[in-house]
Amino acid sequence: MCKKIMLTLFLAGFFTGVIFGQTHWLGTGPAIPLADFGDADIEHPTSGMAATGMAFGYEFVGPTDSLGLAIFFNSTFFWNPFDESSKTQIESSMSSPPDNLKYSHYLGLPMSAGVNFSPRNTWQVSAGGVISFFKPTAMVIGRDVYKIKGTTGFGFTVGASLPIGSRVALKVRYYWLINHRLKNGYYRYYSLPDDKVQNVNLLTAKLAFRLGD
Repeated sequence: MCKKIMLTLFLAGFFTGVIFGQTHWLGTGPAIPLADFGDADIEHPTSGMAATGMAFGYEFVGPTDSLGLAIFFNSTFFWNPFDESSKTQIESSMSSPPDNLKYSHYLGLPMSAGVNFSPRNTWQVSAGGVISFFKPTAMVIGRDVYKIKGTTGFGFTVGASLPIGSRVALKVRYYWLINHRLKNGYYRYYSLPDDKVQNVNLLTAKLAFRLGD
């Protein structure tokens, strides 16, 4: 029920921004895994074993009031590959690694909405809630294919934006996403529980371009 309510609010925020949004941005840049998500230790049950990847996102910021406050909506797609040192640990634990090893990549789509503060319409800071979709791709070890189901979670985000010009800005955003319950993943290879809760801590740094006038 909570996730349905959150999704309704985020969709409502999106359509509000499309109709009344003041500025619209598209940006891309690195997606840096932090905390458990970026932990490379294969023996740790909460390690995500993700390496730095890429993010592509859209953001709108609504009309700013006299205090510099506005609503914002952000939707970001991110991709993170499997960490190289984790690959080395896995292969060193095998007596004879198969030739067709294929490691998971991580795909995610966090959607966030909240309050943006922009004093004098210059730099900006923002904070809000997030509903997030997360999907690791399958891992192949020899003849075994370990498929991982997609999952929905939620969390919080904080961000900052620094203008570089009238139509260009550097936008940095931190995501703390929780309650992503992964099932039937490669971690079964190590006899870990079938249901793994993966928190996703992610930092994105995008060079963003303003759309329209």
